[in-house]
Amino acid sequence: MGSFEIPHDYVPNRAMLDSEKQQCIECGEIDDHPYHNATKPIEDTDWVGDNPFWLMFERPGDEGNIGVDLDAGGWIEANKELLRSPGTVHLMAKRTKRSLFIVLMEEGDQFYYAKRHIGNLMAGSEVVAYGIGKKKSDGTTVNLWLMPNGTVCGGNDVDVLAARMI
Repeated sequence: MGSFEIPHDYVPNRAMLDSEKQQCIECGEIDDHPYHNATKPIEDTDWVGDNPFWLMFERPGDEGNIGVDLDAGGWIEANKELLRSPGTVHLMAKRTKRSLFIVLMEEGDQFYYAKRHIGNLMAGSEVVAYGIGKKKSDGTTVNLWLMPNGTVCGGNDVDVLAARMI
């Protein structure tokens, strides 16, 4: 499947409103509460593999948004222009369709995603961390990692902190 279109008005982590009644579908509140536990629906997607995450590239203006299944082969090559384009990139949970991390991409930045294995799988002691970030035009990097226990760490701390989990 690889890349797919996302409705331009999709906003992660906002309340779903019944357009006729103007009330939240989940809790019945009348107002639009921005950090509710629901998202505007995206059509069901046939995910390729077992990676629990996908990327949403939110592009500026009226260009529309693009979703990328991280298990789809060739997604980097197929979306190489998006990886260097200004906009916002969300690491999204497949199960809940919620945005977990957000990276603001500016002109000259290069986005990256990584799935890092720390430890020794053969010995039965491996930790898998998922990260997104960017390399800025001045060469510095900004990154965040999601650890298996749900905690978040930044930068190069992932190796040390993951090793402590083993």
